[in-house]
Amino acid sequence: MAAAAAALAITPMACTRTGPGDATPSGPVSFYREHVTVRPSEGRTRVAGHYYFRNTTSESVEVAIGYPFPVDAHHAPPSIVEVWRISVDETDPVGFHRGDSHARWRMNLAPMQEQHFFVRYVQRTSLRHAVYIVTTTQEWGEPIELAEFEFRIPAALGDVRLSFEPDSMAVQADTLVYYASWKDFMPDSDLEVWWE
Repeated sequence: MAAAAAALAITPMACTRTGPGDATPSGPVSFYREHVTVRPSEGRTRVAGHYYFRNTTSESVEVAIGYPFPVDAHHAPPSIVEVWRISVDETDPVGFHRGDSHARWRMNLAPMQEQHFFVRYVQRTSLRHAVYIVTTTQEWGEPIELAEFEFRIPAALGDVRLSFEPDSMAVQADTLVYYASWKDFMPDSDLEVWWE
């Protein structure tokens, strides 16, 4: 993977049914939606994402989720990482294992249950480049039904270049906001932004 100011992805680490039979990442659990905001700035990138999962079976399922971060000479391990489970009634912090280059947590889904997670992290960088890794969607073996992205870039950064064609762009005070969304999203390249 190329050096990146920020990177994240959701990948299935393991999936087991608590009932009989085998399970595969693209089988009983579907990663069906994401809404991600990437906020690059001088010296750091902040990422906040909402991720939606669905148990497509009539059995209870447990799955381990992996969430990688790029770490190299120009990108320190994230200084802040938070994982929250969101429901109609409450928002609960999720316990997770954190290494320098990843976070992992387990998710238990009742039959046909959906779960919504919010992940936020901040990463220091010495490069003027940010990337959101989307190619790991392929590890799920099926496209994401709806993937929505906002890249919120301070206008002061100047000469912004994107690796993708945004659906729209808006100016909000001193911030350029690039919006992009895709249905049946199974990309073969990541979303990147550079600035001068």
